[in-house]
Amino acid sequence: MKTNFTTEEQFQREYETYTNVAFLRRGVIINEVIMLERIVDEILSTYFCGTTTKKQELMELIICTNRMIFENKMQVLKVLLEKHKPDFLKTNPTIINDIINKIIVERNIFAHYWLVTSKELSDFISKNQTVFIKFKNTTEYIYYDDEKFETICHLIGKTIKTFIALQKEDF
Repeated sequence: MKTNFTTEEQFQREYETYTNVAFLRRGVIINEVIMLERIVDEILSTYFCGTTTKKQELMELIICTNRMIFENKMQVLKVLLEKHKPDFLKTNPTIINDIINKIIVERNIFAHYWLVTSKELSDFISKNQTVFIKFKNTTEYIYYDDEKFETICHLIGKTIKTFIALQKEDF
């Protein structure tokens, strides 16, 4: 039995489908980058503080606040790695730039850009795309299909695993 939906009903169903995928993608990216940032926070606080209490205070008062953004944490970590773990950077030569120029940029898009929810939903859904709008001196549409989303997730996951391994080493 075929059900005929009005244009409004069809749009509502498409809207729900599209936003559910977009919200899931948004949540995954933001959550994974938060995990990565907390691992970096832990590496930095462990390096600078010997006791658990002081480490906790450093995280609460400086590292995990708006006083120190993720990009600045990465710059500090890069200097420490260059001084104390040059082999890590030789083995992972693009890791710092990947975080600053790819992961943080993508996180900002998913966290701050407006999700497109317009009449083109049918087209976006058929291509399984999530689309954001960037307004900065002009209007730019940023498209994420399954492949682009999976590529970003893979990069974040690989980076998390690399830093978890680094946590286990003496610094």
